[in-house]
Amino acid sequence: VRIRAGINRKQLLSFSQSEKSVNALIIAGSYTQKTTRQIEELSRNARLLKTEILLNRIFTDSKVYENELINLVDQGLASGQNVLLITERKLMDFGSDDENQVRAQEISLFISRIIEGLGSYPGVIISKGGITSHDVMKHGLGIRQAEVLGQIEPGVPLLKISSGDKYMQNPTDGLQN
Repeated sequence: VRIRAGINRKQLLSFSQSEKSVNALIIAGSYTQKTTRQIEELSRNARLLKTEILLNRIFTDSKVYENELINLVDQGLASGQNVLLITERKLMDFGSDDENQVRAQEISLFISRIIEGLGSYPGVIISKGGITSHDVMKHGLGIRQAEVLGQIEPGVPLLKISSGDKYMQNPTDGLQN
């Protein structure tokens, strides 16, 4: 995209140590092997409140389960913890490709409703995966406009969100990832 758009390569952004000490909400909806390896590595090397979304509960008692997860994530963030919110590490087959696609969208929107329902504000939000990240930003965070400030790692953009979006309502917020 960068080459086609004629955008010059930029240096990666860097942060001071104090900016690195804020708590994070990390969201991963992807069940790929690469994502699973990344989550395993993160879990071994970081102190996290790991919250796994059980897919069958999304389809059996969605609203009750959604509220349980909102409360769990909120408590972790409010206590200053880093929270990892992930889907189960197994691929569920719902039959046809069309049904699998419909269910995948339901899972992504479920994750977005959890983010939308939070009352605690993490210092940083990291979202893994294209569809999950899009839905979290659009539906969960209510982001309508964002400025890409640059990358903190190759392929990891840092966004500045507009003042009308959900997480900008907290006056201590600035940049969100």
